[in-house]
Amino acid sequence: MVVIEGTMSGENQWTAVPSNVSCIRCGRDFVLSVPGETWADRLYGRLRVLPFRCQVCNARFRSRQAQPSRERGLGRRQYLRLPIQLPVLIQFRDGSTSTARIKDLSIGGCEIMGTHTLEQGSAFTIRMSGLLYYSGQIDAEVVVVHTARPQAAGLKFIRLSALRQEEFGRALYIAWKIGRNSWPSPRVMS
Repeated sequence: MVVIEGTMSGENQWTAVPSNVSCIRCGRDFVLSVPGETWADRLYGRLRVLPFRCQVCNARFRSRQAQPSRERGLGRRQYLRLPIQLPVLIQFRDGSTSTARIKDLSIGGCEIMGTHTLEQGSAFTIRMSGLLYYSGQIDAEVVVVHTARPQAAGLKFIRLSALRQEEFGRALYIAWKIGRNSWPSPRVMS
């Protein structure tokens, strides 16, 4: 069973996605305004040409905005985090395994809750299955970027093939569309 929860941590992530901007690579409207990284971003920003990141194909691009948006993305975040409950298998480098649950998921990483305490900087592989409208398994190499609580950890995807990333992005896009269209309480079960 997969559940997309209706509660969002922090800001309302559904409204952080601008309605009038689409990705220049894949054409989808699942993009997020991201912080400028270069002097060119700052220069273009004065002209209201803002940097965006596609949440499906990971493309970073700029787009002119006629009206400044009240919602300027999610601060330093590059990726929208979808609250979701999904089982995950952790495969450690020494061959041992453990199970956990994904608390939120994005194209850039996820937060998991489990029984193991994970060290910041440790790397391992996770296996996800059961994502809405995606029948296969997704194996991803990850690194722990933060530990908020003893059994919770923020993970960053460090190796995900281009094909898997595209398939994964499409599955997240569908989950986002379902959740966005039923806000404020998108409970989706399959």
